Amino acid sequence: MKINNKNEFYGEWVQMMVTIGECIPTYQRGNITKESIKHIYENNKVLFDAGICHFYISDDCSKDDTFSILSNLNKEINCITIQKTECNLGFEGNNGRCIQMCEKDYAWLLGDDDTINVSIIELIEVLGNQEFFPDFIIIGKNRSIKEKIYDKKEEAIITLLYESTWMSGLLFKSTVIRQLNFTRYAEGKFPHAGAIFEYFGNNKSSIQYIYGPNWSSILRPGKVSYNGRILEVYARGWTNLVMGLPLCWDYQLKLKLLHMRGERGRDMLSNLILLSLRSQGQLDILKLKEYYPYIKLYNCSPYFVLYLISIMPKKPLKFLRKCYAKINGIVLMEQG
Repeated sequence: MKINNKNEFYGEWVQMMVTIGECIPTYQRGNITKESIKHIYENNKVLFDAGICHFYISDDCSKDDTFSILSNLNKEINCITIQKTECNLGFEGNNGRCIQMCEKDYAWLLGDDDTINVSIIELIEVLGNQEFFPDFIIIGKNRSIKEKIYDKKEEAIITLLYESTWMSGLLFKSTVIRQLNFTRYAEGKFPHAGAIFEYFGNNKSSIQYIYGPNWSSILRPGKVSYNGRILEVYARGWTNLVMGLPLCWDYQLKLKLLHMRGERGRDMLSNLILLSLRSQGQLDILKLKEYYPYIKLYNCSPYFVLYLISIMPKKPLKFLRKCYAKINGIVLMEQG
């Protein structure tokens, strides 16, 4: 088609683009959510002003001024659709409600304390160069995973299930959103991951993996929303997610998924992780007893070793952590 002027070209350019809704479920964190929205908007102003991108906010019946803060922000940038739930739906319910608000081609789910660091045009260009659009997109931080579209069920879940637990790296195609079940995975702490792989297991589907380690990140480093609940999330939560997947996923495959996470000891409840949790006050005798049925799935140490870790005083604890890390060639973070 012949383009006679810049406005005509601009209109054609907009019509050809994949549209993306940034979906942010929030609860009583108006100022943090506002900070995230403004950061994303300022980096992608042209896309939002052209209607290619739009914010969808679901306020989970906050009792503070979250709704008014974000409603007032919309008067400034005029690209926000915000709704307040009639009652508190909880984390998993509000996630599902939020992406169902999306009227764009894809819903990009974001935690209210997370943000997008790159220009969204980078993602739009990737999608625009493909023959078809996958049902789901995972923007992950694992360089060793091959960037491609996965459609084989076992390969997809083995490769991508853990990567799908980072909610702020997930995009959902609008045509499948209303068929997803978030509430089924409330006890798993990863309702978004469960919803994706329940649908994937029961339907002919596809998931694209894109390596983008810094595309989305925590807005305020060091203030992770699940800090203080590591055992609850990554022991009980991960186990419940895997074992709670529907029968379209074979039981032996589920056991394989649990075993795989155990093999990667730096990621899942190794002795070093437990020593770190003890140093942060997240592990004691009572916590060990509560979570031992889960810990033993990922840690083969005898119970008395775990018991010693759970009662260890700070001085020998620090020394043992350093020795353990040095022997295993692991660089320790100051706080972890």
